[in-house]
Order: sequence, then C-alpha cells, then structure tokens
Amino acid sequence: MMGGFSAGSASRMPRVLVVEDDVQLRQLVAQALELEGIEAAVAGDPAQALAICADGRPFSVVLLDWRLGRTTGREFAAAYHKLPVPQAPIVLVTGAGDVVENTEQIGARGFLKKPFDLGELVETVQRFAYRQEVSVTATATATATATATAPAARRVAPRVAQRTTGKSSGSGDERRRVLERMGAEAAAIHRALPALHASVLALAEVEGARKLTTEERSRRRDLRLEMEAHQLRLQELRAAFETLRAGRTN
Repeated sequence: MMGGFSAGSASRMPRVLVVEDDVQLRQLVAQALELEGIEAAVAGDPAQALAICADGRPFSVVLLDWRLGRTTGREFAAAYHKLPVPQAPIVLVTGAGDVVENTEQIGARGFLKKPFDLGELVETVQRFAYRQEVSVTATATATATATATAPAARRVAPRVAQRTTGKSSGSGDERRRVLERMGAEAAAIHRALPALHASVLALAEVEGARKLTTEERSRRRDLRLEMEAHQLRLQELRAAFETLRAGRTN
C-alpha cells in the first residue's frame, strides 16, 4: 500500500524527474507519483532530461533508467553534475545485475531494482525527498488566514462527488487519458490539503488562547469534514490506479 504524504509534512510539493525511454513505464511511474502528491516531469532520453533540468527549477529526486536506448544513464549523470543548477540525488532504476557498481560509477545516491512495485517506488522517493520535513506552524493571528485560505482551497480541489471513470480493459490511449485525469485530480487535492490543514491548526491555536465562537467552531468542523472527504477520494483514486495498472500487466 502506498503511504502518501501528510498534508502538513512539507511546505512545497516535491518534484521528481523521471528519465525512462519506455513510454508506458515512465507514464505509469509519473501517474503513481502524482497520485501521492508528487510533481513528476518526464524525459525519454538524456538530451531531453538535461533540457528540462536547465530551466533552473530544482528537483527533489532524479529517477534515472540505466539503459536509455543506445546510451546509458552514465551520460546523463556526467552532464547533469556539471549543470549550474541545484543538484538532486540520483536514484538509478535498473534491472541489470551490476547495479551497485553502476550506482557508484555515476555518483547516484541509491538504486531501485526492476521490477518494482508502486509502494517501493513511492517509499524510495520519500526517503530521498523528505529527509528533512518542514513542520506547519500557525499563530493565533492566523484566524484571518483560516477564513481566507479555505475557500481558495475549495476552488482548487475538485468536489468529491465528481468521480473518475474508465475501464481497465480499454485501449492504451483511453487508459492514458484516464490516468491523466486521475493524476490531475489527485494533484489538485494534494495542493489543497495543506491550506485546509493550516486553517485547522490556526483555529486550534486560537482555541488555546480563548474560546472559539460558534462561527469558528462551525468552520473548523467543515474544514475537518472536507479534509476527510479529500482523503477518502485519494484512497479511491489509488485503488482505481491499481486496478488500471493490474489491467495493463495482466
């Protein structure tokens, strides 16, 4: 089972670069990460990956396939380490037997053996992207923030009543479209959850200083219910994703 990231565990969404020449596999990996609230950029070869890195936006982790068509991950790693950008830990993804030697040669921080399950994938990214968690803090003066951020979060997050549909037995294009919709919905929920969580914490801080008003108690109840609804929806999306994945591999 995939663990996911708590609403208050980080101040920004982690960003992962997936360098994989297998189109279906890199899409599957990207969708699995996005369902866990992790932004994923994908590249099919070293040149494309380096172009993405050159834009300056930092990555939390680079998942690097060892065999990339006629080249290997060594070429990307050598060029990446020379880029004047923040360096993310590289995790080598490979089914080769000499994985430890290859990992050391390219200066990777770890490796992920193929075949791997989605839980192992997410745990690996968690280990490298979230070693230093950022705690969410709130002050008593954040009551106004609680009032302002909750409506904004509701606008960003899709309503729980909206359900993603799709048959795992459909064509590859259909499955890809369904996965994209699921990933977009999950990403929106993960973006909304920190604001909801911060609003609840802000009201808790206020309650520590004085008694909450009836309106504030009602708002806190609504915020908690909305967070629970979002968490339930994420569970549904993960289950649907696993069903689609099983349909692809069977």
